[in-house]
Amino acid sequence: MKALPKKIRLLNQEISIVFDNDYCNNKDVLGESDINHNEIKICSKFDGGNIPIERQYHTLFHELTHFMLFMTGHQDMYKDEILTDNLGTALYDLVLNNFGLGH
Repeated sequence: MKALPKKIRLLNQEISIVFDNDYCNNKDVLGESDINHNEIKICSKFDGGNIPIERQYHTLFHELTHFMLFMTGHQDMYKDEILTDNLGTALYDLVLNNFGLGH
C-alpha cells in the first residue's frame, strides 16, 4: 500500500496531511482534524510503536469524514466520533476494495 498523500482535494478545499507524532502522542490520538486550517495531523508512531499503513489510512478517512460533515452543513454531527468512525470505516472499505488502494 502506498504512503498517504501530502494533500487531498475535497469539496473544493485543499487539505494538508501532516505527520506529527509528538502532537498525536501528547494528545493521545492517532489523528486530528484542524478544520479552520485545512489540515489533518496523522501519527505514524504511537506509544513507542509504528502504526501500520492500513491504520494510518483508516485514521485519514476518519478525519476526512469530520471535514465532510462540517463542510456539508452538518456542524451538529461533525464531532460525533462514533458516527465519524463508522462512516470513515465504510469509505475506507469502499476505496480499499473497489479503487485499487490496497492492490
